[in-house]
Amino acid sequence: MNYHISALATVEPRSNNGWLVLFPLPFQGHINPMLQLASILYTKGFKIIIIHTDFNSPNQSNYPQFTFRSISDGLTKSEDGAFVVGEKSYFKTAIKEELALMTEKDIEKVYKGGSEKGKEELICNMIKETKAASGIIFNTFKELEEPAFLAISQDFQIPSFLIGPFHKYFPASSSSLLEQDRSSILWLDKQPVSSVVYVSFGSIAQMGEAEFTEMAWGLANSKQRFLWVVRPGSVSGSQWLESLPKGFKEEVGVMLDKEMNREETGIAIKCIMEKEGSEMRERSKYLQEKVNQSMQKGGSAYQSLDDLVDCILSFSCV
Repeated sequence: MNYHISALATVEPRSNNGWLVLFPLPFQGHINPMLQLASILYTKGFKIIIIHTDFNSPNQSNYPQFTFRSISDGLTKSEDGAFVVGEKSYFKTAIKEELALMTEKDIEKVYKGGSEKGKEELICNMIKETKAASGIIFNTFKELEEPAFLAISQDFQIPSFLIGPFHKYFPASSSSLLEQDRSSILWLDKQPVSSVVYVSFGSIAQMGEAEFTEMAWGLANSKQRFLWVVRPGSVSGSQWLESLPKGFKEEVGVMLDKEMNREETGIAIKCIMEKEGSEMRERSKYLQEKVNQSMQKGGSAYQSLDDLVDCILSFSCV
């Protein structure tokens, strides 16, 4: 009997005694998909251990089926720079020898910024370690990015598994590192369908005050409804909304690879909300059908997930 996780994905449970150790980097965009991947593999019979730093620790209460093990905030390291977990030698060995991990300095480069040269070195090291891995799991599906995937396969000649998008397997479970503000939901529910522009720059990216101002007035000048996520620290040197330009709040209200220009931003938003936006929505509906098909039995993501499980289980037989 098939085990239906949601209306979109079908997963056949498998019985095994395997343990998997997963280590998401302590950033929102890494924690969410790693926990989603853990949930997928859990349905395949694997027991899951999540290694995490005390910094940006995931919400364990949402995942009682997993075992969580924390690393100290100081990111204790061995002499060779690898992370050390607790005092259990089997964790030390597994992490040092099997996982390509970032050091504390690497994390600081990403989270606190750093020189372009330093970031370039970090990316090069990550690529090098990835090529040495036993396989790559992609949070996407074949039909969406096949040309790009074929190009990547030429450079990364190791088994690849396109089993995503991960979030389609399960109802949403919050792993947000910030307290969620749901006050906008009531406002959104009152707006016409497809009438609101959603703007967000993620959980790490920062912009300068000038860029922030241009974005603000670009949104205002577009004369479109919008919901803009402005998190603490979005603007360099600012903690909250004090960088909003004078008069902006009074005019629009506040719902808590080039320089931005308010005129261009406003024009671009109008295009998205009119003809160009209609075409994008039609394309999105088409791709939604494609991903649904890929996750059903016989689809590319469904088969890739089975291949991934077989690959993992083969390691225990070596």
